[in-house]
Amino acid sequence: MQVAAISREELDAWPIAEAGLPVRVVNAVREVPVSTVGQLRQLPDPDLLKLRSLGRISLGHIHAFFRICGQIEQGRQRFGTVQEVFALCLDDAERNVLAGRYGLDRDPEKPSRRRMTLQQIADAGHITRERVRQIQDAGLRKLQSRIAQVCLQPFYDYACGQVEKRGGLAGGAELLGLRSEPAMGGLNPLGLMRLLSEVRSARLVHYNGFFSTFSLDFLQALESRLTAILSQAGQPLSLDELMKRAGTETLASLREPAAAIECLLDHAPAVASTTDRRFFLYRNGAGPYVVEVLGRLDRPAHYRKITSTFNESLKPAKRKGAGYVLELLIATPRCTRVDRGIYDLKAE
Repeated sequence: MQVAAISREELDAWPIAEAGLPVRVVNAVREVPVSTVGQLRQLPDPDLLKLRSLGRISLGHIHAFFRICGQIEQGRQRFGTVQEVFALCLDDAERNVLAGRYGLDRDPEKPSRRRMTLQQIADAGHITRERVRQIQDAGLRKLQSRIAQVCLQPFYDYACGQVEKRGGLAGGAELLGLRSEPAMGGLNPLGLMRLLSEVRSARLVHYNGFFSTFSLDFLQALESRLTAILSQAGQPLSLDELMKRAGTETLASLREPAAAIECLLDHAPAVASTTDRRFFLYRNGAGPYVVEVLGRLDRPAHYRKITSTFNESLKPAKRKGAGYVLELLIATPRCTRVDRGIYDLKAE
């Protein structure tokens, strides 16, 4: 991954507090005062060593920073994997905490392996939860520094390009294969992309479990429009019917409208998605759908059989438990209980 060259003038204009230098260095040079990278560059080593709290280790960090800046200025800075950027910007504690929080080292194909909580990391490291939070925040600040953002730029571009290939919206299942790509360094691509989206959200948006290169405002507005249509319908709508009711103006920004809408609604908590690409709101469309399901069964039927059939026709992430379906049968006027746990349809 090639880091784009940046002129010395631009590098020297970086504020010291945002450049990516260690906090000890930033605090030490305030007494000079030094406010930009260019001003720091002009100070000779003997003058720096006279500053309180700035010793030879801190001086070494300054030299390392300027070596990287020189590589960037000359257009010679390259990284084989994103792991190399993390090694440059983070210490071991920060890398380990962020790996746990974002599941960077976990198998993305095992959905039960969610990212660790602060308490779980604290227990594993025998430190306090508050200390874990401090380490996490320090690591995120470092990844938001000017030097880290420049070094991460080609990885942002790569991640955004992968989402763009999929029409600007991509669910986790579509991105699992990226783990084998060299740039990912063997990391969980979903965790890595979520981390990238949080340290630079304007480039890559993580919303309801999927990734997009559209703005969060756009995604929320589109979701609101589609759920309003489903609410008005009060019953399952096919993808084609939903697109027809949404209108061309609503879908004009989408390069692949069908795939984008399906991804958006597949991840919308309030919306149910069927295996035959229909959608309804749990709030007012589940009743008509359970009537449809019951109509396909030999009746009367036990609510557990109804639950099984109900879920077989939904996408896995949208399935509900037997308790939900039982309450739905009780609340739906067209459904009637004929015996204990046994339900039928009333005559129309």
